[in-house]
Formats: sequence, C-alpha cells, structure tokens
Amino acid sequence: SNIGGYSTSEYLLESIVAPNAVIVPGYNRNSHKNFEWYTLDKNGVKTSTMPSFEWLDEKSKKDIVAYLKTLKTEAL
Repeated sequence: SNIGGYSTSEYLLESIVAPNAVIVPGYNRNSHKNFEWYTLDKNGVKTSTMPSFEWLDEKSKKDIVAYLKTLKTEAL
C-alpha cells in the first residue's frame, strides 16, 4: 500500500476515529472480494463498514498513524 505516500496524518487519524467522515466518492465498494468497503441505505447514503476506533488511547492512535505513514511505495 502507498497510504503513507498520499494521505496526511490528519486524514489517517480521522479515518481511524470517524470512518464515516469521508467515504471516497466513486470508490468501488466491492473492490475487495471478501467484504464491502461501505454499505448504502435506502436513500443512497454511504456508511463505512470499518468500525470506529475512537476508544483507543491517544498514544495508540498516534502509533497507528505513524505506522501507516511508513507505508510508501518507492519511486522507480
């Protein structure tokens, strides 16, 4: 994954604690064969299938973000 190469720390933290805040427009919810990335209600409103991890302590959240920031593909 290249999540650390194109996402800010703020966006990653938001995704961890409030996964419904931003659901990427146009993303294929069935792109992973084992699960949907989001669900749609009867009004077409998207809800992330990722649970919120807001219950984690601040250090754990920062550690996860720091790890995700290391996930960068090398330029060829």
